[in-house]
Amino acid sequence: MNEKNLQYLKDNLKYMGFGEKLNESLEANISEGKPSFELQLSEKMHRGNIDAKLHFRQSPSTGMYFFNSYEAHLVKENGFERNQQFFLNNGKGVTLKEAYNLLDGRSVLKDMTNKEGVEYKAWLKLDFDDKKANGQYQVRQFHHEKYGFDLKKELQKFNLSELPADKEMQLMQSLQKGNRQAANFDLGGEKVLMYIEANPQFKTVNLIDPTGNQLTRFEKEQYMVADLAMMEPEMEMKEKELSVDLGKNQMAPGENRGTEDNKVEKGADETRVPETTKVEKGRIEKERSGKVEIDAAGNERPGDKKVQNSNDGKQFTENLKGEKISTAKVRTADQKDPIGSDVKQRPANIQKKTSRPSKILSSRTKAVKKLLPQKSGSKRKALKIG
Repeated sequence: MNEKNLQYLKDNLKYMGFGEKLNESLEANISEGKPSFELQLSEKMHRGNIDAKLHFRQSPSTGMYFFNSYEAHLVKENGFERNQQFFLNNGKGVTLKEAYNLLDGRSVLKDMTNKEGVEYKAWLKLDFDDKKANGQYQVRQFHHEKYGFDLKKELQKFNLSELPADKEMQLMQSLQKGNRQAANFDLGGEKVLMYIEANPQFKTVNLIDPTGNQLTRFEKEQYMVADLAMMEPEMEMKEKELSVDLGKNQMAPGENRGTEDNKVEKGADETRVPETTKVEKGRIEKERSGKVEIDAAGNERPGDKKVQNSNDGKQFTENLKGEKISTAKVRTADQKDPIGSDVKQRPANIQKKTSRPSKILSSRTKAVKKLLPQKSGSKRKALKIG
């Protein structure tokens, strides 16, 4: 029997929260040289029990044994049950107490490693509304830095009894492990016992009274610092408005009590742009590009695109049909030509510059003049005499 391998597994069990109760059974199974074996343990927790089944396997190449995973089974005092399997990575993973907290609906802060080998911290939470085909709950992650939940900042919002620096650190570490931690609050000069839970999903902390009832957002305000309690509704309203403007499909902090039955749609940290915003953005881009123009009624019409004539250096516009129009003589929609018809664009060859514009008449104008009665000299004379 490999003594170093046995001692490593004993230390591993102790680190994972299983203590030393399984050491004799562990040594006996390894001595028999089994390729794989299981150990079972039951622990009494607050208002419930947790049963664990540990899985060990021997490596066929090295002959060493490894603790790969364990199944945790939570049984509450009221008979409520939940199961989840937790895997280890190089001897590290969710401890037995943390497994109890996760199955009881709370969140745990853990050191994680991505596929590229980069280490990071993330809050873990079981999604009880998303169960896989194998019966396992989906594990949700909330990045410790990127998600925006600051546990210390949230605790500072409340009138907690003054704690020494070491006690404050212990409170933080206990909440990060997913524990429901007791704390004293100052309320009108009196100390009131309450319980605190970290709720990173909704970027807040939950308060629970001694009877086990979770306080609502409005009930929590009486335990907050006075200035912050007054600012909380206004801040929440601004966050909701900002969330709507950005098209986020995520609830603002404090909007929900954050119980295990509440769920934020997956990908909540991703910004979604509503369809109406996308359409409006597309219209603005089209108008800026010159491909369309938006009239007063909000309707789109083909626009003109300005270009530069490389031959003579004069500017002209080119509409969507490919027609070139001089920019110097382009009339707007409310301008009229000499005979009163509305003209938006006129071909460049008709709008040539001339030094005597009064002698240039359109063919239609000349035709109209021919139909008018000619004034005779006698009529002019009669008009003068009269």
